[in-house]
Amino acid sequence: MNFYGCDSARVLHVSKAGNDNNGGKAQQYPVNLANDSKLTIMAAVNAAADGDTIIIWPGTYTEQLPLTQEPAKTLTFVGMNRAKTIITQSGANDTITGTCGIPYGKFFNLSITQTGTGRAVVVTAGLSSVIDFVNCDIISSGAYAVSANGSERVSLKNCYLSAKADTILTSDMLVLDGCIVISDAGLAGISDASCIYKYSTLYSGGPGKLFIKDSTLLCMPAYRKTGPKSPPLYEVTADIKCIRGPVESIICIIENSILVADGYKPSQTNANSYCSGDAFCVELIDKLVVKNSVFFSRTDQNQSAADSYGLKNCNAQVNNCTFAVSGTDSSYCFDADSARTVYLENTKYSPSQIGANVTVNAVPAGVTFEKAAKLLVNKAVQNKNTGAIDYYDNDGQTILFTHTPVDDESIITRTPS
Repeated sequence: MNFYGCDSARVLHVSKAGNDNNGGKAQQYPVNLANDSKLTIMAAVNAAADGDTIIIWPGTYTEQLPLTQEPAKTLTFVGMNRAKTIITQSGANDTITGTCGIPYGKFFNLSITQTGTGRAVVVTAGLSSVIDFVNCDIISSGAYAVSANGSERVSLKNCYLSAKADTILTSDMLVLDGCIVISDAGLAGISDASCIYKYSTLYSGGPGKLFIKDSTLLCMPAYRKTGPKSPPLYEVTADIKCIRGPVESIICIIENSILVADGYKPSQTNANSYCSGDAFCVELIDKLVVKNSVFFSRTDQNQSAADSYGLKNCNAQVNNCTFAVSGTDSSYCFDADSARTVYLENTKYSPSQIGANVTVNAVPAGVTFEKAAKLLVNKAVQNKNTGAIDYYDNDGQTILFTHTPVDDESIITRTPS
């Protein structure tokens, strides 16, 4: 990739040939890395001004990056090659952290890894950070690849993420586009392992939002060898879940994606391997809209009391999807602990695999996937006199749909103001 044409006084370089006493900025073209570049990424961060770009040349950078500058900086980090430009940490150290944080950060073409018990990327509580990752590998041998319970928005495009518990922990908004997200549930002592865990606390003041497009979420045990000639072994006691949310209101839109929660035991694994937990594709999402996606869930065939779910405790609209679930105890495409409604259109599922608390209806005429998404995300205004709710288009002016609740007045009292 040629950066010479766009290089400027706003671009700093980091390379394994550099020196932290260098200025970091190219003095000639092509850049002389030995004379100009910094040796460490953190030195470039400290030297950068708000809005600068840091180009990271190939190499392994064993650094912890605490992005805690005051005043906060907006920075862009660009690696030359995601397979050859690696930022890593081991032990309990997190690789990239933000406490005071960068208000807006972009990361391109990087591998961000944590080979110990720490996290690869962390954005801690109470921030207004917006973080974007494009063409990155984010891998942790511990619980989390991305722990963003304090970020206003995290977006990942064409990224690969892997961890051993909740691969992505998010609070306000998460955007996935063309990503592969894997949890192997391999961390001892956990009760749940998820590709995405939607944290309950919100910092933006609105409902939590998950937008997932053209992505694969895979939650399943990973094989681990006990010796050079031993069959692979895994021991998983956690419930495995592609997406799990809290009780609070959450909006989730999924399109053209595959969700697999698979505890099945392959024949070639160690005889002592097992996955004793239940399997869920999606759990506890209050408002879910799905189009052109596949949901596959099954449990270990040797565990007698394992349940399998497509959607559990979700209100949903589902269009042109396929559900396949198989559990040794119970198997439900749609199930809930209390009343939930699922609207279906052109979707393949087993009618016998519907829980007693779930009402399945056809999608109302005139309601498309795009319209349903707008109804969930955009402005809605209720008339306090009549109770009618107007749902608006993206412009905030055009009314897409008006709904008048029919709740008994003994349940809901409206006081005009």
